[in-house]
Amino acid sequence: MLCKICVFTVFLVTLGTWAQNCIPEPVETIELNVSTLSWSSSDNCEDTHYRIVIRSSGILYAHTVSSLSLDVSFLQLCADYSFTITPTANHLLGVETTLLSEIDLPEGTDIVVQNFTGVQIGEGVLIQWHIDENFTSCVEHYHVLSWHEDSDTPDSFNIGQNGYLVKDVAHCMNYRFDVTAHYKSVNGTTAQFNYTVPAKTNKPTLVELRQGSFEINTTWSLEKYSLNRCNVTALYVNGTHFNQTYEIMDAPERPDVLVSITSLRADTMYYFNVSTENTAGVSPAFLIAVQTLEIDPAVE
Repeated sequence: MLCKICVFTVFLVTLGTWAQNCIPEPVETIELNVSTLSWSSSDNCEDTHYRIVIRSSGILYAHTVSSLSLDVSFLQLCADYSFTITPTANHLLGVETTLLSEIDLPEGTDIVVQNFTGVQIGEGVLIQWHIDENFTSCVEHYHVLSWHEDSDTPDSFNIGQNGYLVKDVAHCMNYRFDVTAHYKSVNGTTAQFNYTVPAKTNKPTLVELRQGSFEINTTWSLEKYSLNRCNVTALYVNGTHFNQTYEIMDAPERPDVLVSITSLRADTMYYFNVSTENTAGVSPAFLIAVQTLEIDPAVE
């Protein structure tokens, strides 16, 4: 009877030792369904838990759970991850199983382009836009259609960044941009943005100067229409003893403006400035100093 008790005791001790030293079998399957990670159970050991490690250029998440699923909605959409699950029982780790997968966009998701801005950089304008930060990894490219007020058909191109530099813009030129985000077979809603390049005015350019004894004749060119569409309304000539305004009916040709200053004194230095006005206001002044000629004694 004593021996039977001894054998039974040894059996219980052996059974307890086996239970403590049970190495859990690996999980056979791991699945990722939108925002839920799930896996099959490891059944050969009691009180089995599961250690989950999520990596993407380093460990992002590590935790141990007793369930067979994990909510991963906190992860960035459309990014690549590795999901490693290791069963553990009585502090013994089993063999790990890894799934490499990308978290896809939920069905029906619309990546909407929004928050357009335009910033002038030198002679160009940088058009930028934004999308929901949860979708920043999802866009493969943006399809852009670009018109300006003289174009019948748009420029069409694909770009990878959320911005586009329009080069050599004309001030007061009107533009239109249609932008669509693309991800795999998903196309977001097309967003439209109208933009007018800010107004600016520049000083006129002196083309010709002719002096007489009693008058000064000058010719001035206005800024080219191809560089500045802002409507020009006037040219101002201001001197010490004279102020003249030349009203301008603006047109794309923008012919030169002839300015004659008369009733002056012979052999006298005159200082005056010339400026233009458009929808941006009055330009900086072109400063000029001109001396009239002496009276020719041979001329009666």
